Amino acid sequence: MHHSYEREWIRKSGLFDDMWYLQRNPDVAASGVDPLYHWCEFGHKESRDPSAIFSVSKYRQAHPDCFIDHNPLFHAARASAHRGIADHRLRVQSLNGRPLPALSPGGARVIASEIIDANLVRKIAVIKLDHIGDVYLSLSALDRLRQKFPKADFTIFCASFTREVFQDAGFAHCVTLDVFSYGGVGHGGVHAEVTLPDSRFDLAIDFRVERDAREIVFSVGSLLTAAYDPIADYRLPYVGADIPHERQLHLLVERISSSECENAPALPVGPLRVVLCPSGSVPSKQWPRQSWIELARLLMQCGHMPIFLGAPNDREDIERLARETGAAMQSPLPLTQYAAWVIDSSDVYVGNDTGTTHAVALRGHRVVEIIGGYTNVEEWVAHGPNVLGLHRPTHCSPCFSPRCCPNGWYCLLMSSSDVLWAIEQICEDQPKEKS
Repeated sequence: MHHSYEREWIRKSGLFDDMWYLQRNPDVAASGVDPLYHWCEFGHKESRDPSAIFSVSKYRQAHPDCFIDHNPLFHAARASAHRGIADHRLRVQSLNGRPLPALSPGGARVIASEIIDANLVRKIAVIKLDHIGDVYLSLSALDRLRQKFPKADFTIFCASFTREVFQDAGFAHCVTLDVFSYGGVGHGGVHAEVTLPDSRFDLAIDFRVERDAREIVFSVGSLLTAAYDPIADYRLPYVGADIPHERQLHLLVERISSSECENAPALPVGPLRVVLCPSGSVPSKQWPRQSWIELARLLMQCGHMPIFLGAPNDREDIERLARETGAAMQSPLPLTQYAAWVIDSSDVYVGNDTGTTHAVALRGHRVVEIIGGYTNVEEWVAHGPNVLGLHRPTHCSPCFSPRCCPNGWYCLLMSSSDVLWAIEQICEDQPKEKS
């Protein structure tokens, strides 16, 4: 059985043609069944094409991860949404008020962190159709969510018998959906089609771990979704009873937004102070040394101020880089002081895929991360509201090979001009709030 939210996504994709499908499938026309319902339930499994512009067989050949029981149009619609930087990444809009290109001028792939800028999220829908006890267990996670998004208005979708619990907790705007039958632990569940109010949200979160209410989070008209579901924008795998329910909800909240980033960095004035951190213990994650030298020289040619910074065991190499380029340097710092110094002393940070880069990103500082093909780059790009990752696409990525590469580390061959372009992109404009 498919879910109604799949049909909603497919309708929006424009890839299903009712008349074309009925004309090509007279048996469906004669049955009187809704054509999209038939195709979602039976047609795609029988390799029937949904329109003149979409071939089920060709799509499955091109996307082997779309198995026979997967709806190929739903797969395509969701994949398209995940690729659409302009309408899927609120965080990217916070950088300079306009979508970023998918590639740098030199051909490096631009990867934006998925983390949300709390300043941009103004309307949040929380779906919590559940038992009274489960609602009480969710309140601490809801308080954490409210702390993360202090400018947002919250709408709670709940059962009528839990409405007063949410209102007593300070959530005044509740929409009751009497589709959840309360029958005690293990007996409740969503049991009817849902008619939703005409609303639009920046973020919708399903606080029910079970999947029976999942169609609601995908149907409330939200730009971004979060759930224990593989097709949500912000998702975590369901871990069952191994983790308490309250903790599971907290994990989902932390997946959405950085816990340490509260304010956007100020707009740089004059020459940029750029911290360069070439440190890294894994060769397949390290941008070549010569590239760091070229970047430092290019920054100085453009009137900016590069500052080399490294880990304590990198002191000698950092000193040599500073001498060879004429750039400034900072003596190695303890990890606990690292991010604070970078934020106080620079406008932007450039680093490899290392722990220090992640630490600076989570504090909300502007970060340009150079990412090799060692791991899945979308999964491991640093999280923060002002992060740009640069990656050279290759057929062999991710390789999970830390120290040897038959292709000469091609995935790390971004030019210094590419990195300079990313620095200027991320520093070009003050993050903008939604009006």
